[in-house]
Amino acid sequence: MIVLFSSGEASGDRYGAAILKEINHLVKGIEAVASGGRALQDAGARLIEDSSHWGAIGIAQSLTKVPQIFPAFFRIKKYLKKNKGIFVAIDFGYLNVKLARYAKAQGWKVLYFVPPGSWKKQARQTELAQTCDALVSPFPWNAEQLKLQGANAFYFGHPLLDTIQFDGSNERSGIALLPGSRLHEIEFNMPVMGKVLQEISPAKIWIPIAQSVDPEHVKKALRKVAPEFVDRTEFVDDAAIAFSKAKAALVCSGSATLEAAICHCPHVIMYVGSPIMNLEYRLLRPKYEHAGMSNILAGARIFPEFIQDQAIPSDIVKSLNLLLKDSPERQKQLDAMQKIYDAALPKGAINETAKLISAWCD
Repeated sequence: MIVLFSSGEASGDRYGAAILKEINHLVKGIEAVASGGRALQDAGARLIEDSSHWGAIGIAQSLTKVPQIFPAFFRIKKYLKKNKGIFVAIDFGYLNVKLARYAKAQGWKVLYFVPPGSWKKQARQTELAQTCDALVSPFPWNAEQLKLQGANAFYFGHPLLDTIQFDGSNERSGIALLPGSRLHEIEFNMPVMGKVLQEISPAKIWIPIAQSVDPEHVKKALRKVAPEFVDRTEFVDDAAIAFSKAKAALVCSGSATLEAAICHCPHVIMYVGSPIMNLEYRLLRPKYEHAGMSNILAGARIFPEFIQDQAIPSDIVKSLNLLLKDSPERQKQLDAMQKIYDAALPKGAINETAKLISAWCD
């Protein structure tokens, strides 16, 4: 039985790899292929497309990815037409919604893991309810919305609880820096982070490096903006390690903010893009009240956000300094993060999803 995983982001690649490992414990003899990255490949999938660098934020960055994604889209469709099996779409609605529709029309079983926009609490209509044989959402309200639309939808808890190893017993020190999982994010976020380091001068720095990024690229970016802090920095391959060890964190807006919350690491959120991205943000400012996932889930601006023009190092430093000591602001974040963690329960989303897929392999 062929199981084709389709992811377009580092987080989706990690989820797909975790699901594949569980499937291999449950059934034997599957042929795993993927449009994915290193994590899925290491888990045993044969890559038919490398999507490591497909991730983008905003219109301007998305347009730069079209030359990579457009030809791959047709190659994946060709594969779907020639073969039959189980198609597992993971987030990345930009491509996967279309591929899920096509796979279903070609006779594939279709499971969508982390439907796009699943974090939105307002009800919205989606064709996925009729396109997919099953949908697994990381948020209970989204699963209920999909069920009301006639979907075979499930909520098993948030998969981050299964894919991160959080050790809450560590003595915390220093700060964690997460400049992003995309090259352009590192390019524009790291200079601001370097100025923040120079003002705070932490004794210890933790920088996790996403699998979609060359470690040397991150180290070079740090040496360029803050060479005096390289010797104080520990580069790790898992964000949860950094979040578990750091006293506080400065995090590029994205799924990493939720990971910080689950690891109970007080944090400040920032995002700086190119001048074109900044112009796009100013002209087409998102209608959402919050940018960070941790704030969206908390339902309030608990975690300070500094986006584009607002990412002023001195302002970021003020917010971080409050979190690096036992302050009311730090306690408020800790209380909010415990609620976010509790809301993400139970554990087991990866295993339960693997069981769904394995049942189709018989």
